[in-house]
Amino acid sequence: MNCTGTWRAHTCEYSSRLGLAASSQNQCRLPPRKPLPVHHELTLAPAQLDRLAGRYAISPQLVLTVTRKDGYLLLKENQELPEELFPEGELQFFSKTSDDVITFELDASGLPARFVIHTGGQSIAVDRAK
Repeated sequence: MNCTGTWRAHTCEYSSRLGLAASSQNQCRLPPRKPLPVHHELTLAPAQLDRLAGRYAISPQLVLTVTRKDGYLLLKENQELPEELFPEGELQFFSKTSDDVITFELDASGLPARFVIHTGGQSIAVDRAK
């Protein structure tokens, strides 16, 4: 593998260790990404989205904030850039850029108690912050 340039050489060396391919132009590239699942976006009323907005936490150091923007939700982890989540059901949302699916769970009074992030074959429950 003969990649030129400092950053490219480091990238190629790292890619080689991971078993990634180099193109015929001596540029390293990632293997093709698996296609994202097909989802069917729905339109929800602003009030339906607003009731899901709030702060959710895995720990005091890891807080996820859900806000409404137009007809979808934004999920922001601490100071990271927000991820757009689009409604597929009244309580189920999906990402258009990853395999993330978010399912909100309601308490006995109909208020959001938590959401579960389904990603990469894992399910992570995130409780609503008090």
